[in-house]
Parts: sequence; C-alpha cells; structure tokens
Amino acid sequence: QDALESNNQDALLYQNYQKSREKLISFEESSSTIIKIAEMGNVDALVQMGGYHSLKIGENPHPNATKALEYYNTAAENGSAVAMYRLGMIYKYGTITDVDKRWYVSFKNIVRIDEKIAFDWFKKVLEANHQESIYMRADYRDSLYTAIKDTYYQLSKIYKDGKVVPQDKAKAKELAEYANFDYILSQKYSYMKD
Repeated sequence: QDALESNNQDALLYQNYQKSREKLISFEESSSTIIKIAEMGNVDALVQMGGYHSLKIGENPHPNATKALEYYNTAAENGSAVAMYRLGMIYKYGTITDVDKRWYVSFKNIVRIDEKIAFDWFKKVLEANHQESIYMRADYRDSLYTAIKDTYYQLSKIYKDGKVVPQDKAKAKELAEYANFDYILSQKYSYMKD
C-alpha cells in the first residue's frame, strides 16, 4: 500500500512479481497491476506485458504476438533497451529467443524477418547509456545486463555472417569478446556494478 501511495513503480512491480511468483495472486490480478503501472508510463511494465503476451506456457491463457509487439514498440520508443533488444530478436528470429522457441509465440505472421531491422535495433541497445531499474535487476531474464550481453553476441554473428553489413571477422571477434567478458560490460555500464 505504501508503494502505491508513494507511486513507487519499481516497488509495485517487484511486489507484484513476487506475489505472482509465489502464486499469491492470479495472472489476471498481476496483469491488471502491471497494466496500471504501464499506463503511468513505466517502460519496465510495458516490457513485462510484452513478455506475458510472448509466453506460450505458464499462467497466460491467451498469448498474443500482436499485443506483445505493441508493448515492445511502445517501450522501445520510450527508451527501453530491453524492448529494443527483444525487437531485434523478433526481426532476426521471429520470436524473442534463438534458444528454445517452443515456449514463445511466433511473430512471423505479423513481422517480416529482416536482419537489417534487427541490426538497427541491436545497435540502438548499445547507443545510449540506458539505466536499469531496481525491478529489472531483480528479474535476470528481463535484465538490461542480459540484453546487452546478448546484443553483443547477436551483433558479432551479424558481422561474422556479412549479409547485412560487410563481413568483418575482427569486429565479430571483438563483439563476441564483449559478450563473454563481464569486466568489459561492467566498465562500459559502470552503474550496473551495484
């Protein structure tokens, strides 16, 4: 209640996340809270709603790629690097992951796979000094740190392949090293050390 009264959106999101995780509230209750926070302009809530609609398993009875894409686009337009990363993945793979796609909806019916658009989204992730909320730090899957590490990896694959940009194996290797070394990331994004 204190978090709500003080409009502490991070605290509200984290509290909602914990209650949902511990099955103390239903999916509908959790979604309702997140939507209210998203309506306040909170990009983390927008990313989380995109995630809910992307997931085919769990408590979401109605995954919806169109709604997920809308949430990710809105969050990216408002500066969310995690949303930018997810959009890069969607345009590169047709889903938000390149690992275990069976858990996530396909976006292939609503977006055309386009590695150039994916490349542009991945570049945007690294262009600004994005800040990560306390809430996002608590959820490793949605963390900015994870998005940045995998963005370096995805960009290294694009440079190695040479279809979208001229092939540059040295650049690909450098980006792959960034993806693998926590020290480099912690120096580039020093506020993440906390």
